[in-house]
Amino acid sequence: MIFSVILFKNKNNFWKESLQKQKEKIENLNLSPSGRVIEKLLQDNLSHEELGMEIAKNNAAFFKNYNNSSENKFKREASLSKEQQKKIESEEGPVFEEYLAEFLSKVS
Repeated sequence: MIFSVILFKNKNNFWKESLQKQKEKIENLNLSPSGRVIEKLLQDNLSHEELGMEIAKNNAAFFKNYNNSSENKFKREASLSKEQQKKIESEEGPVFEEYLAEFLSKVS
């Protein structure tokens, strides 16, 4: 306990906060994901299928208009990675026997 006091002095203790949230879910099951689903089913008098379709429609609408700003960055990084791989593969390296001897001398 002293370690955590020193470690998190003047900082948020996210582990403690997370554990507190999980404890609250145990004490009040309506806070858990399954509790929220059951509450929604009862409150709106829905079947499982109806709730599933409602969730699917909401997700479809969200992703239809979703602008993932990271997507272009990932595509650019993938392209750069492919270029670097081609460069590495085109470079001449030592013959395998020399590489193996050098590698073994480093690890033994």
